[in-house]
Amino acid sequence: MRKNLFRILAVWVAGCSLAAHGETLAQYVAACKSELGFTTIPDLDCYKGALFDPSVMTVINDYVGHARATDNDDVDVVFACRWLFGSQVSEGQKAQSIELTVHNRQTGGTCFFKAKDDSFSKIVSPAIVSPTSANAANYWESPFTLDATTRCVDCHVAGPYVASPKAAPYMAKFGLLNDTHDTRLNSYHAVGSDLLGSGGSAFLRWDGIVRGNASPGCATGCHHIATNDPPPIRSDGGEGQIIIRPISRVITEVLTAGLMPANNGPFNDYRWVNMDSPAKPLNGDNGEYETLLGLQQHFPNLACSNPAYIEAHKVDSDFIFDNYPYGERDKLTTFNLRDGLVCNNSDQSNGKRCNDYETSYLCNGAWTDWRSTDSNDPRGDSERRSAYPGLCPSPTAIQARFFVDGGVGAHIPVTIGGPNDRLREFDSGGLRCSNADQGFGQKCSDYVVRFICDGTSTTPVPARPGDYKVLRTERKDLLGTGRYTYLSAGGTGSDPSTRTPVDNEYFHSGWTSQQWVIERVTDFSNFTGLKTLTSAERSNAVRLKNVWTGRYLTVDSVNIGTSAAPAFALRNATLRSRPSSGSQLWIRETLQDGSGSVRLGSAWLTPSPSVKVYATLQTGANQDKGTQNVLAQRFDGLLSTQKWVIQ
Repeated sequence: MRKNLFRILAVWVAGCSLAAHGETLAQYVAACKSELGFTTIPDLDCYKGALFDPSVMTVINDYVGHARATDNDDVDVVFACRWLFGSQVSEGQKAQSIELTVHNRQTGGTCFFKAKDDSFSKIVSPAIVSPTSANAANYWESPFTLDATTRCVDCHVAGPYVASPKAAPYMAKFGLLNDTHDTRLNSYHAVGSDLLGSGGSAFLRWDGIVRGNASPGCATGCHHIATNDPPPIRSDGGEGQIIIRPISRVITEVLTAGLMPANNGPFNDYRWVNMDSPAKPLNGDNGEYETLLGLQQHFPNLACSNPAYIEAHKVDSDFIFDNYPYGERDKLTTFNLRDGLVCNNSDQSNGKRCNDYETSYLCNGAWTDWRSTDSNDPRGDSERRSAYPGLCPSPTAIQARFFVDGGVGAHIPVTIGGPNDRLREFDSGGLRCSNADQGFGQKCSDYVVRFICDGTSTTPVPARPGDYKVLRTERKDLLGTGRYTYLSAGGTGSDPSTRTPVDNEYFHSGWTSQQWVIERVTDFSNFTGLKTLTSAERSNAVRLKNVWTGRYLTVDSVNIGTSAAPAFALRNATLRSRPSSGSQLWIRETLQDGSGSVRLGSAWLTPSPSVKVYATLQTGANQDKGTQNVLAQRFDGLLSTQKWVIQ
């Protein structure tokens, strides 16, 4: 935990100081190849990275991307393109700054590069030239120039990457979090050489800076913080806006985000681990093993004795698949992208029959329609991929769904995701994939996993975020442009206990304030202020946690309406246990009109008068268009403003 928790990307590479000032870029690259063990790095493209820091109404538009050396799977290449303007197909493409790290995750050897730019306007081409290309010196700064600017290790103390909450999800995607080796004390070092005898080794100099530029204290000593704090990198020759923030600001952002220690939240991005590799197995296995036992050995602070379920994805993939231990889940004989899905009744416990499944495949960036070829088979359910001869030849993901009884005739879909490979195990004990099971000439993918722990017996088991992150009403603007609005959380403020407002606004791509994690609740023993819940209501009880604030959708206790028409404001508040925790519990009521909409009814026993209230969009502000309040009000079956679509 202390070793890797923060080795995450901001990629803070403003330059790298080399003691051998006469060293050329070609000589530096040769030293990198020798120490890191690679020959070639591919050309890269800023626009093929992920847009990880878009800021509305500012010039900030940062991309980050990842690749591997072409001839060594242990060598990671990470780039950051800052303030990237234009588009991939438009003229005038430019970035204010481009930095790149090359790091061997087994040996710790690290090389740093920064693209050349105009000394005043700092404009860089987003078509990234490989440092191993013949014309690399035309694109990358020389060691001498970088030595005269900023030492990378002033900020890169604990490893090649700097942690920030914005960057953590992408480092998890790249498989660069918690990947087992001690980055600071034993193996992390900056490559350098004294090729021209200029008096001193950059390797020794930089490692000495790393050792002397750290102070424990982050997350109760689990990580070392850089004590040197270089000034920010600015545009316009050092006089303009900040392009790269000082390390102190990044550390403050981490500490105030409520993300440390990483075991505090079940969906914390810092919980992702990548302990094994099919190319370099950790324990001598012939494949990819990401097990609970390995987690308990290598990262005990991220482990628990009996996790609620597990999530996984391939390195560099956004598609997350999962495994629940819930009672409605079947034991599947086969479930993967190559073979499809097979469920045998004989494998189920207590005489249970398999659910009737449907499958969908991701083809050319779009999901196929749900299909089912087998039902009412006394042996189980078989949804093999071979049953679809017209399917695209190379789908990239598979999903399956079945329906559970939600009470009052409601049938609720349960969607699960499947892997590419044939797995030997994928359950709360971990993921195991054997290369021998994959077929001739094939091997397992490199997987990243996250174990979701339920904490204590009185803590509700969380549900995975899945695709259910955006909530809108069925109602469109009447006097506006016919657009939908989406549930949005307000700012957090300086006081973490402060309740902040919730409203509906037009959709904004990338706004995590409009993204909500739906956490399933199964244990109600720790709740107070609840109305009496039916079994159907209990099976559909959830909390709604905002991704941006980390807070929960909450009914305010003050009636701002009347006794005849009570109304309660909705707030974004910190998680409550006792008292009044019922004000954060919601019941999803599926509508039977075929729309797929739900009503969100509060499970809280409202005071004076005691009525059941539902999340309800208001329509009175801004000439009935744009931002509107959301209140909890009595049920009205005719109101489209009480009907929510979970996307």
